[in-house]
Amino acid sequence: QTEMAREGDHHTMQLRGRSRGTSCTLQRSIEQSSGAFKVALDAVALRRMPAEILVHIFGFLEPADLLMCSSVSTKLHAAAMEDTIWIKNCEALWCTKRYVPKRFKEQKMHARGARISYYGALADSRRCRITTEELCDFEWSFRFKRAAGRMWTAEDPFWKGEAARTLKFRPEGFIHWNGSFNDMEWRFVDPQKDEDQGHAGAQDNSETQSGTAIKTCHRLMGSFPSEVVLRHSSWGFILNSPWVVYTSFPMFREDIDREVSDSGLRSSVASWQWAEAEDYNQLQAGSDDEED
Repeated sequence: QTEMAREGDHHTMQLRGRSRGTSCTLQRSIEQSSGAFKVALDAVALRRMPAEILVHIFGFLEPADLLMCSSVSTKLHAAAMEDTIWIKNCEALWCTKRYVPKRFKEQKMHARGARISYYGALADSRRCRITTEELCDFEWSFRFKRAAGRMWTAEDPFWKGEAARTLKFRPEGFIHWNGSFNDMEWRFVDPQKDEDQGHAGAQDNSETQSGTAIKTCHRLMGSFPSEVVLRHSSWGFILNSPWVVYTSFPMFREDIDREVSDSGLRSSVASWQWAEAEDYNQLQAGSDDEED
């Protein structure tokens, strides 16, 4: 009997060992599978998952991941396109931006409008054409670049460590400065494409309500080189010329970022703008000779 008991215990241990081995093998097989088995299990779980829980989970995904999920099934598409998710995505993205057009903010609150607003605003952030309404709505900051010369930077508040000068463009075509230079006007211009020489200059575009560049003119000093419209990573606007820069947001020397620094903007000045600057200097030199 004792011998039989020993053999029974030995047999039991063998069965337990085989069972453990079978479980481990099955686990390894599942882990090493091509993924089809897992997908089948996940599909069953997703079909049974309440829509509100699925929407809650999707709220933690990035927009690109949401779009991928939306193509899997009808149920996932409905959850991934849920307005509440995309409203949160809009708010998370826009809270760090200086400018989001009003139409996207309004569209965000319409049914199925939040996702359209999210990607619409992203595309608009690369638009380098500004409207009259936008131009005249901002209070612009202004400073001279070092290329303008010591005579101009020496009196510029920005280069003295103070806040940059501010101004408002008026719809009537005037510029209102807070301080000085009030005898100035503005108009839209667009760069002219020359097939042989590239951008050869700027064409007057004053009859339209938008432009890719503006031309400013002083009553006594004449027309300055054109300022071309650029966009900042914060979605604000920049007006860039060889000698000056305007920003649609406050500009301070102590915390200026590379995007609006002289070195950061240097490569964005086109050759035709430098040609305008040279023409302006020659014109001013001729005027000085006539006065002498």
